[in-house]
Amino acid sequence: ANVGDSRLIVGKRGVAPACLCLPVTPLSALSVSHDHTPKRQDEWTRVHEAGGIILNVEQAMGRTPWANRYQSDIRVYNAEPDDPPRVFSPAPRATGPGCAFTRSIGDRGAKGLGVIATPEMHQLQLTPEIEYIVLASDGIFEFLSDQEVISMVSKAEDPLSACQELTAEAFSRWLELESRTDDITVFVIKLQHFGNDGKPIVVADAPSLCSAIRSLFQQESTNADARLSEGARSRTSSTISARSSRGRSRSSGSMDPSRRGSFWQGEIDNKSIYNVCGSGVELIHEECVSVNSGGHQ
Repeated sequence: ANVGDSRLIVGKRGVAPACLCLPVTPLSALSVSHDHTPKRQDEWTRVHEAGGIILNVEQAMGRTPWANRYQSDIRVYNAEPDDPPRVFSPAPRATGPGCAFTRSIGDRGAKGLGVIATPEMHQLQLTPEIEYIVLASDGIFEFLSDQEVISMVSKAEDPLSACQELTAEAFSRWLELESRTDDITVFVIKLQHFGNDGKPIVVADAPSLCSAIRSLFQQESTNADARLSEGARSRTSSTISARSSRGRSRSSGSMDPSRRGSFWQGEIDNKSIYNVCGSGVELIHEECVSVNSGGHQ
């Protein structure tokens, strides 16, 4: 969901740059959102139909011709990038509010002129080819193209470094041409794909199963220890038993004592044994049936 002129782009591998004049890079920029500005013809038309007019400052002051037609005025706006088109009240001419965007949250004085808070919705399937997500204010994109942003992100050491380099570069470019800077804000997310094709993950097959079991056992051990006397704790290690209805024969496994952290010796009927310690769960046998700790299943 997008409102305003901040922008969401992604860095995708294996896609040719949108402009053939750009050098081929490992990652290509794809724009997910579309800025809500008077330069968009659909937004220009919507604002006019709502009662607003669109001019840049030079047109508002009468120094540049104003055709009040999109195809004519857009050429003026593109020729004067430092003087963007804005939303004004029609009478008296160009008295305000002068918003350089056509959708926003807030800006109550512009709501009667077609500046709305209704978001545009966009969907993007996150595939393994997409490696970065970048969300930034127009202070970043004013002087940096989408492709420049993605190229800088892909070369950075980590997302934090990418944010620092982008804000520094945008700040520098602003001051080369202006005596001020706009708000410069950026978020960078590096995606780590685990090969899932979008199908639901069965808990028993999830990569985090060990973490889940360890957390459960640690909690059960804490509860059991609270009920044991000091003497009993010195003689007892937390034991986890797994019982199966398939038989009474047992096999057991023990953890290498050199491994650090509390551990449990798992026992199971015919099926599987887990060794659990502070650093993970070691599966010794194949199948886990049910788990008991301190008499509580």
